[in-house]
Amino acid sequence: MTLPATVSAITVLDADSGASLAQLAGPSLLDHMSLVMTPDTPSVTLPVAAMGAVWLDVTLDSRVDIPKFVSHKASIEPAHGVPASLLTFTGGRVAVDRRPRVVLGPPLAGAHWDALGSCCDEPHRRALMPIDGGRYLGQRFAIDFNQLTDDNRPGVGDPLAPASFPTFGQAVLAVADATVRRGSRSLSRPAGQRGAGGRHAAKRGR
Repeated sequence: MTLPATVSAITVLDADSGASLAQLAGPSLLDHMSLVMTPDTPSVTLPVAAMGAVWLDVTLDSRVDIPKFVSHKASIEPAHGVPASLLTFTGGRVAVDRRPRVVLGPPLAGAHWDALGSCCDEPHRRALMPIDGGRYLGQRFAIDFNQLTDDNRPGVGDPLAPASFPTFGQAVLAVADATVRRGSRSLSRPAGQRGAGGRHAAKRGR
């Protein structure tokens, strides 16, 4: 069909029991949905051949309520020429990672650090990257830390000089025992699968 589609609801289901775990519709859906190519612009309408993304969290009362598998049901508004059987679609089963959460230490020392661009719906959360035919959200848990001055300013002086900012030159600490497997200090190569992280160190936990 060469018709735009307007999504009316997204429901997260326990794939085994069919129970509804979360649902977005109306204004709440608009707040959490966008086109993949314009993640900062809310939209529930998908133009022809476009791809959308719904950015959501499912909150449960306790760990025992976490299902082994979830599925997602998408409903669209009626459109001329579209059979009723195509107005609702339930996707495949997706396994839930039920491992205990990882506890990390602080990556920085000292005072006046401010966590910017972090949880739960900031730019990193919507930074989908096309790699090898798929789309990956490698920055899902990324945080931009900035150290402020004593009067809560990000910097003082020449804005083009790195030394004008308290963050510059600060040590970065390992957040857990790990072995460094890869690192880079170069920003000269093009962004992409290898360069999008800029200066980085990749570690494997012990």
